[in-house]
Formats: sequence, structure tokens, C-alpha cells
Amino acid sequence: MTGLDAAFTQNLGEHGNASIHTAMRRLNRLAWELVSNSPDELRSMIHAGRRQAVTARLAMTVPHAGTA
Repeated sequence: MTGLDAAFTQNLGEHGNASIHTAMRRLNRLAWELVSNSPDELRSMIHAGRRQAVTARLAMTVPHAGTA
């Protein structure tokens, strides 16, 4: 598996921050269920694929509400 990850965080004043994370992965996966012990069958079932993901996060505290 190979890939790239990147994450960025930005402070939003004294009581909060926002962050974003992105990832791209190249991986091998099996396309079907293996039904025999044949190495040739296994090799024919492996396919390369790419997966991408993005996540975002927002965190805040409200000092007078007792969340800090």
C-alpha cells in the first residue's frame, strides 16, 4: 500500500480550531472469494485500486458554559 496524507489545522481565536485531513491510497484488493488453493487463481483475483478520503473537524469551547 502506498499513498499520501496531508493535514492542516487553523486556530479560530482563543477558543476553537478547525482542521482538515485528506488521504489518497493505492492498494491491492481481492475481487472475489478464493475457492481453491491455486496460486494462479489468487494472482488473477488481485486488482489495484485507489481510495480517497477527506475528513473535517471543528472544535470549540464556550468558557462561560463550563465546556473548557
